[in-house]
This record gives sequence, structure tokens and C-alpha cells, in this order.
Amino acid sequence: MTNLKLALLFLVSSITLANAQSIQLTPGNLQLGLGLGVVPTFAADQTQTLVPPVSARADVMVANNFALGVYAAYSSVEGQQYNEPAAVMTQFQNNNLMLGMRATAMSNDMSGWRVYGGFMAGANLPDVSSETTYLDDTPKDGRDSQYPTFFKPAETSMIFSGYVGAQRAIGKRFGAYAEAGLGISLFNLGLVYRL
Repeated sequence: MTNLKLALLFLVSSITLANAQSIQLTPGNLQLGLGLGVVPTFAADQTQTLVPPVSARADVMVANNFALGVYAAYSSVEGQQYNEPAAVMTQFQNNNLMLGMRATAMSNDMSGWRVYGGFMAGANLPDVSSETTYLDDTPKDGRDSQYPTFFKPAETSMIFSGYVGAQRAIGKRFGAYAEAGLGISLFNLGLVYRL
């Protein structure tokens, strides 16, 4: 985790100290982005991160200040839930994939900076495996019918979310961004490459 913090510090420092260049984005331009989630997925559930939240996106400018794109993100966590009254421990692993379409509105270039925001619609595709352990000496025959389940099965669901961010140009082709919004992580940092 220390290496991740150092990498994020380096990225933020390079964004701030980089020589910004004014970049004109015109219809037909393509931007490819790779991001890393700063807030681990399912952090509130006190999980252990196996694969940090990573994302990839491709945006095509359809107007000077508007882009349409695709988004893919992945994260993997493991954790456990304990239900004391039933003496049940459930250990789980969640491999979470998100796929979606993005619509983004951007500001004009401001000395190498652009502020943007938009909406995403897509699908959340969780793959959850779990194992339940009974922590008392109750006979296991018929146990499932005697006690309720406390672990809700994962389901594929539609996602509709919004996001806001800022992007800084680093040279003619590269840039760095910071983005907040609902997705694989609440806050992402990343790099973009312009074609």
C-alpha cells in the first residue's frame, strides 16, 4: 500500500509541476485513459483489496466540448461477515467488473487545464463466491432451514452515475486527470493519451 501512496504522490506532483500546453480538442480526436481508484471498492465493508480498482476508457470528441466514450473497470476484494446471534461467519470474494457508456462535457482549455463532467450508463457484473462457517456445536442437519441467510447473492445490475473531474495536459499527447464520481471507485487518478 505504501508503493501505491508513493505512486499517487508522484502523479499528483507531476500534474502540478508539468509544463502545461494548450491542447485543442476537435471532433474526431480520440483520448485513451487508464485510471487507478484511490478509494478501494467496498472499503466500508472492511474488505481486503486483492486487485485495486483499475479502469480504462476511450472517448471520441463529437464536438469541441463534448465526447462520447466507453468505460471498463475491475476490482477484486475479499472479506467476511459475522452474524453473532446465529453464530455464522461468511467469507467472500468479489470480482467486480463494470462496463458502460459515457457522455462528457468539457470546458475550454484554461492554461493546460480542462474541467469536465458527465453521465455514465452501464452494467455492474459482480462475480461473488462465498463460504459459510457455523461457529457453534449445533447439528448441521437442517441448519439452513432453521436459520435465515445473512448474505445476499450478487446480481448483475444497471448503473447510472455522474462524475466530475479535471484534466491537465502534459505535452501534446499526454495528460493526467483526477475524477470523482460513482464507478469502480469514488475517486480516481489516471493518465490519458491523445491520438
